[in-house]
Formats: sequence, structure tokens, C-alpha cells
Amino acid sequence: SGGLLFGAVTFGVFVALGALFALIYGREFLDGAYLYHSRRLDPQHNFSVYFYPTALFLEDKTGLFPNIARFAALPQFALCFWLGWSEADLGPAVAPLLQAIALVATNKVLTAQYFVWWWAMLPLALPWLSWRRWAFGRSLLLWAVGEVHWLFWAYLLEFRRWPVRPGVWCASCAFLTAHLWLLSEIRHSARLHAAAAAAPKVRSCSSGGAGLKAE
Repeated sequence: SGGLLFGAVTFGVFVALGALFALIYGREFLDGAYLYHSRRLDPQHNFSVYFYPTALFLEDKTGLFPNIARFAALPQFALCFWLGWSEADLGPAVAPLLQAIALVATNKVLTAQYFVWWWAMLPLALPWLSWRRWAFGRSLLLWAVGEVHWLFWAYLLEFRRWPVRPGVWCASCAFLTAHLWLLSEIRHSARLHAAAAAAPKVRSCSSGGAGLKAE
């Protein structure tokens, strides 16, 4: 019931603020805040796996390549709903962190400033994570390696003018994999922390029960 109440309040505040600013600024606000992002197509190379299919769609005159970026919101909403529903009891900052990573990783346009969305939330979630583990640090390291790997290919394309756009896209796919691996490791770390926090309570209850039987 607490989760449903939180969701209802969040949705109500979202709608109320949206309606308020729509009344103040009109169509310009609605277009800039919501509608533009639903129809935006960016064929320039960026971290998103959608950039290359979008470029092929816009450059194609035969209609062979579909506009798959228009479906990008579907996996985003599905992941955010699932993570919010399944991880809500792991700590107040864990589910929002996981949702932010999923949203950024699967966005149809992804540039470096988007990483701030979840990097800013990571310290808030640390009290509910078993983060002093090599596996956790390794996932962050591999994420950083994935970013540098992408930047290498983007450098060859942008500054050297090499025809390596498919290579940039492959690097984007590898970077998406790194994002998802990090997301999985954070989920695992949160579950380990929750299990460790619950263990003393279980032992205490067991000890209490044994004492009652002895008496």
C-alpha cells in the first residue's frame, strides 16, 4: 500500500506540475518537455545503439530500413516498471538508481551528460549496497572501459575521418552490454546487502525460540 501511495502521489505531482506549466507557457512547454523527445531522430554518432539504424533509415531512399528508434520507449518503460516494482523493497535509493541506468542505457539518444543522471544517484544508494566487492568494482571498471572503447572509435570517425561508423555502432552495442552488466551487479549487490541485514534478525529469532524451548 505504501508503494501504491507513493506512485499515486508521484503521478499526481507530475500531472499537476505539467498542467501548471502548460497553462503558463502553452504549446511551447508541451513541445519542449515531452513531444519533441518522442519524435526526435538523431543520426549523428552517439553512445546509443539506435544512432546507426536511425542514420540508415534517414539515408535510405528505398524504404528498406525501418525506423526502429520510434519503439525505443517500449523497453525503457518496461524496464523502469519492472525495476520499480521488483526492487522497491531494497532501499529507497536502489530502485530509482536502477531505473535511471535502464532509462539512460536504452535511450534513443545518449550523450555523456546523461551519465550524470545515475552517477549522481549512486552515492545515495551505497548504504543499501554490498559495494565493497571486487565484482561491483569490476562492473564499474568495465563500464569505464566500454566508454573509452567507444570514444576511440568515435575519434577515428570524427577526427581522422575514417569510414568506421559500423565500428562505432558495435562499440555502442558493447557499451550497452556494459550498462546492463552494471545494472545486474547493482541489483545483486542490493540483494546481498538485504540478505545480510536480515540474517541477524533470523538468528536472533532462532536463538529466542531455542531459549523458550529450553525453559
